[in-house]
Amino acid sequence: MKIFVSSTTKDLGQAREQVCKRLPQLDAQYVCMDCYTSDPRSPKKLDHDKVNSCDAFVIIVGHLYGSCPTKGKKSFTELEYDAALASKKPVYAFLASEQFTYNPNLREGDDANAKLKAFRDKLSKKHSPRPFDNVDQLCTEVVAAIPKPSQQSGRIIVPTLPQPYLAHPYPLQENFTGRQKERAMLTDWVRGQNSQPILSLVGMGGLGKSALTWFWLNEDLPHENLKFSGILWWSFYEREASFETFISNALFYASKGTIDPAQLPSDYDRIESLWCILRETPFFLILDGLERLLRAYHALDAAYKGDDFSTESDDKHLLCADPRAGTFLQWLTTSGTKTRTLITTRLHPKELHNLAGCRKEELKRLEPDDAYEFMRRQGINGPRTAIIHACEPYDFHPLCLRLLSGAIREDPQKPCDIAAADNFHPPDKLERREHHILQISYDTMSKDRRNFLSRIAAMRGPIDYDTAKALSTYKDEETLKESLRELVARGLLFRQKDTARYDLHPIVRQYAYERLGDKAAAHTTLKNYFATIPILDKIQTLDDLLHTIELFHHTIRSGAYEDAFKIYTDRLHEPLFFQFGAYDISISIIQTFFSDSENNPPHLEGESDQAWILTALAIAYTKIGQIRKAVGFYERAYATGKKLGDKSNLSCDFSNLADAQFLLGELKQAEGNLQKGIDIAREIKDAYSEAIGHSDLGRTLTYTGCYEEADKEFQKTLSIFTELKHEQGQCVVWSYQAIEAILVDEPERTLKALDKTRHFWKLMARNQFPVEHDLVRILWLSGAAKRQMSNLPDAEVDLNDALSRCRKIRLVQSEADILLELAKLHYQKAAGKNKKLIVQAKDLTREALEIADRCEYRLQQADIHNFLAEMALAESDKQTAHKHAEIAKERAYCDGPPYAYQKALDTANRLLAHLSKT
Repeated sequence: MKIFVSSTTKDLGQAREQVCKRLPQLDAQYVCMDCYTSDPRSPKKLDHDKVNSCDAFVIIVGHLYGSCPTKGKKSFTELEYDAALASKKPVYAFLASEQFTYNPNLREGDDANAKLKAFRDKLSKKHSPRPFDNVDQLCTEVVAAIPKPSQQSGRIIVPTLPQPYLAHPYPLQENFTGRQKERAMLTDWVRGQNSQPILSLVGMGGLGKSALTWFWLNEDLPHENLKFSGILWWSFYEREASFETFISNALFYASKGTIDPAQLPSDYDRIESLWCILRETPFFLILDGLERLLRAYHALDAAYKGDDFSTESDDKHLLCADPRAGTFLQWLTTSGTKTRTLITTRLHPKELHNLAGCRKEELKRLEPDDAYEFMRRQGINGPRTAIIHACEPYDFHPLCLRLLSGAIREDPQKPCDIAAADNFHPPDKLERREHHILQISYDTMSKDRRNFLSRIAAMRGPIDYDTAKALSTYKDEETLKESLRELVARGLLFRQKDTARYDLHPIVRQYAYERLGDKAAAHTTLKNYFATIPILDKIQTLDDLLHTIELFHHTIRSGAYEDAFKIYTDRLHEPLFFQFGAYDISISIIQTFFSDSENNPPHLEGESDQAWILTALAIAYTKIGQIRKAVGFYERAYATGKKLGDKSNLSCDFSNLADAQFLLGELKQAEGNLQKGIDIAREIKDAYSEAIGHSDLGRTLTYTGCYEEADKEFQKTLSIFTELKHEQGQCVVWSYQAIEAILVDEPERTLKALDKTRHFWKLMARNQFPVEHDLVRILWLSGAAKRQMSNLPDAEVDLNDALSRCRKIRLVQSEADILLELAKLHYQKAAGKNKKLIVQAKDLTREALEIADRCEYRLQQADIHNFLAEMALAESDKQTAHKHAEIAKERAYCDGPPYAYQKALDTANRLLAHLSKT
């Protein structure tokens, strides 16, 4: 691979040279202007030809625009960039941050500076440039960004064994201190021949689990001369560091590149292949931030969650969201496993509870001597007893001590003197200690610093320097930089060196924002700032929506509700709801239109807009299982629409309300409302709404056993959607026909219908975006059909994938169905002999029933109780079987035939008849 490296020479020549030195390590050949020899071509033509001959283009832009060809207006650097665009080369851009130093004597004139600013803006709009503060960071960023040769062929590039694979190096903060006992404990564990295969290091946020583990790995472990075949550090805190990605990277690393994960048919095969290697070969795995795999943190707002789960009624939040992750962890605890695994986590996974192969250790506070040493390293002066006495009220908690040291260092009267802590009154309760020291740090700053911190806190995430500048009320940048430095020194703000961004601890953000005076003004400033960011042509990940979500957030916080409504409907609703299934985010966004309580009307002038918001909120609540709440909003939306006489919305209102009633087993009302919606749609000639009505009516008729009538409705729907060329509509209708085939035990027909479903799903994904909840339904039905055909391995793959996706987006509506199918699969695999699989089947069934009962999913309750009855009958427990069959019959009866869940009712009656004979 040949890479052209472009930059100005006066300020970045040395940086360019260092980057070029790193490229051969990646089997890449570099080309840059330093390589040029005598050539008859003009410099401009030579540059163009050299760029055109390369496979990729790296551009490094600092604080100089650079020289231009004779009579040219563009610099050589920008001309090289233009040549890369013209020849359609992949462009990897890197921009020097404000912290990057260069000789001030090299400063250019105003004209060059204006061109530089325009050029940097252009790079930011067209690409996703990475910032850098220094040459070392630049080299790291370039190496990370450039695709390796094996990556281009669909494979993964990792270090060659026995080199350690530090996938996500931890940015250790300054002055790590002590932890001698904990480090010795880790050493004894990893060295002991009879130690458990897994050690789980558990502790609340801020105790320094990652810092301890990283320091021990790099400073202590190398002295032990242990013969590991390889060492892998993986942090689940990092973006894209999912369980699936970990498995693929670990497998490629552990197999020395002999196994290409992409060539294996499923995640299960990849997990099993990795386990076979780890079981027989002494590797050392460090899995940092494992709580991100648990249900408690397996949501899109995971980074903002704390440690308090006292409101949880059970320990389901401790389970892995992906059951395959839980199984893999349990495999790693197996006796005789040669691989050692160290995990750091806020919560101990339930799958590892009470397992002999897992040792659990709680990380506690710092020792007093360590606290003293830390404060000294932080620059705090004073007698040992005085320093320890000042730390004691904070229970020697590392986060509190860092804040305390920052406050003391910045004390205006006694900077860096422990005596400054004499005025800090100790907190009464542990949970308020962070707030106590925050109050001291906040109140002892100048008014402009407090205001600036509070304005930064108006942001919900990290900010870069440009955003800080937009929020600043300072007249000059030097004062702004000085303020940022002070906030960092105090520990109130921390700087992410790898991204040159500033962030706050959630506690600091909450505290500072509460003290923001003119909140509307701050949010208006941020609204105007985010409004200048260009809209992406295509949304591919949730990260692509972050700027728009911030724009919405600051718009509505500034009081501009109508503008916020337009942002949500035009730019957020479809991708959040359909593409990503981010129902929780949708709910949190919509809730901001209501003042104080959702019982109040939305803050929108038009009643039509109010009805739309009520419906959107109801649909989101339906998806996460809060059906009764959803029905209330549907009825409010219907009442508003009826008052307006707006029949275009009334048809959809009837369909949406019927969907909720269907889940509750109110089949008669559901059918009646669907027919009303269809009639209105026909009256106003709304083909789309009519098709939705026919589709949902077909599904309802399917469950009542009226299959011929259902097929007629499906055909009407397909006819309309085909004419409208509506791909998602056709996808849904074919999935409903797949459900019908499942209910009549025709798995082959199910798979044929799913072929059509996948076809239209893929078309939708290609032409607009993938609809995640439709894919969950496809995987669930595919797994169910394959289970009916006794293709259990493939069925398990589909069902596990469906469950993981379902839980990731909190699609509670489908979770019980998937869990029940998994339970049936495990029971089928057990064949009445494997007790462990039978127990797993029962556990999954009980979990499904808990969801169905909590959400009042009547049809799902009927299916679950029937299966419980069947399992009890197989074990000759007739009393239990009879109890569950009776409940199943009552649940399936619904409004009574013909408005009953016929398949479940027939099953229950058959079971009861059999039991009566025996």
